[in-house]
Amino acid sequence: MNAFNLVVRVALGSTLATIFLNKQVSLAEGLTAYALLIGLYSSLAFSSFSHIQ
Repeated sequence: MNAFNLVVRVALGSTLATIFLNKQVSLAEGLTAYALLIGLYSSLAFSSFSHIQ
């Protein structure tokens, strides 16, 4: 695991904890943020992988 993956895991964990514990964040907002983080991570990982090949 490299540093980028660690940062993404921490961000995903923090977002997930905020969704469950913070009453001011609606489920829709939390899931949108979670999906956005996963989408950004996937696009960055795909672009760096296709750059190598």
